[in-house]
Amino acid sequence: MHSFKALLLCLTAVYALGCGSPKLAERGDDVFAQAVEASLSEDDELTAAAAYRYVSGTSPDDPRYDRALRLLAQATENLGLSYAASVWYLEIASARRDPEIVGDAIRGLERVILENPHNKYLLVDGFIATASIDGLPQDAQAFVYYHQGLDSLRRGHIDWAAQL
Repeated sequence: MHSFKALLLCLTAVYALGCGSPKLAERGDDVFAQAVEASLSEDDELTAAAAYRYVSGTSPDDPRYDRALRLLAQATENLGLSYAASVWYLEIASARRDPEIVGDAIRGLERVILENPHNKYLLVDGFIATASIDGLPQDAQAFVYYHQGLDSLRRGHIDWAAQL
């Protein structure tokens, strides 16, 4: 799976860097700041390129790693690369390293699932329907509960319905 993620990162970078973006910063702090500024300016190509550079130059232990992944996911989603965006949102949501942005990742997955072709087995069956995720904002939690309930119903597990 890690080589697949690396491939997606490379494809995202090639796409973003091929769009005529300005020169990227070199250092970690500078490139993260550049990604944030580009995001605020709604420059999705530069956001994706800078976030990619930041993520590829650091480890998941970095406290800004998931925030850079969120920038990358949002930018690729805006660029129409919904599958790549779904992989980044899934990484944020499943790892849960930064609890403050897990709700954003679930909302991103929701947008991809509702609005785009997607890998149902990976996103819905493999994560949303089976993950135990607590502490989400109410709207994101409702989306998760809906898919978990639907999955339970399809599997014939209706004991939960008797409790209502």
